[in-house]
Amino acid sequence: MHETQKLDQLYQTLKDGLRWKGVDNKVIMGIASNYLMHEKPIQVAQLNSLAKEIKKRAGFFTALPTHTAYTIAAMLDIHFHAPETQIDPYFDIYTLCVEEKFGRNVYTYLSAAFILIQQSDQSAVDIIKRAKDIHRDMKQAHTFLTSTEDLPLAVLLAMQNNGQIIQQTEDFYQRLNRNGFRKGNDLQFTSHILALDTTLPADVRVARTVELYDQFKQHGMKSKAMFYPLMGILALIPPDQCKLVDIVEMRDELNEMKAFKWQKDLNLVLAVSIYTKQLLEHGSLAETNLYTTLESILQAQQAATTAAIVAATATSTTHHSS
Repeated sequence: MHETQKLDQLYQTLKDGLRWKGVDNKVIMGIASNYLMHEKPIQVAQLNSLAKEIKKRAGFFTALPTHTAYTIAAMLDIHFHAPETQIDPYFDIYTLCVEEKFGRNVYTYLSAAFILIQQSDQSAVDIIKRAKDIHRDMKQAHTFLTSTEDLPLAVLLAMQNNGQIIQQTEDFYQRLNRNGFRKGNDLQFTSHILALDTTLPADVRVARTVELYDQFKQHGMKSKAMFYPLMGILALIPPDQCKLVDIVEMRDELNEMKAFKWQKDLNLVLAVSIYTKQLLEHGSLAETNLYTTLESILQAQQAATTAAIVAATATSTTHHSS
């Protein structure tokens, strides 16, 4: 079965299983893509049970939107064999984040989940403190761009343990801006993606990203700022393995599916993520140094997409403080 068909099947399973739960379609799409990317089957009863327990536990802290609860439940379900045993550790990390002045919001809940599922020997406390420092540096470099929305990204950068990350990011930001990329949050995120890679010289990373900007237009894909991070991800893949025509085909298939046809921008994001994951798992990238870097970057991209979907949905459907 083709990947887009698998995604549609996962979406339908979730859609049926979460009926009357009040979970937004875009959130369901995001959760379904997460299961697909990790090749994990969905057990709806377990997911419902996890989300219910997370919402109940969160009630001690603050009101938690249903969309966020299900997103976190899916992350625990995907990454752990016994996800129900991870709820206590998850809220321990959330409490540590709050104590470090992350605030009580959607982004802190997501940040805590990323810390919990990370596969490294760094302690949660070290990651949180370093993330706070990185977030402060991001704010100093771009005061008006940086907000609580950037906390999950700061957490993922903190896990890389690269002391020069902010300096390198700023260099990419300015160079891409000189090459026609518009200043803003999306360019800042793209610059972080490029800074995470150490396998290619900086000049090559910039040149490839600029080249992809042009190729997107040639393949009939709009060069919207929200697609800059996709260009950054693809810039790290060897040119002979980066087939935009395959990505366009995957996006077009999603555009034609009843459940996905109204989410054309998100469909391109999903197509790039699925395509890159396929290269990592089943292509020649599996044995290269780039594997770990791209895994982290895909996680960062998914984090950003998840955070954007959940936050937008929470804002539009509730008046609770999340």
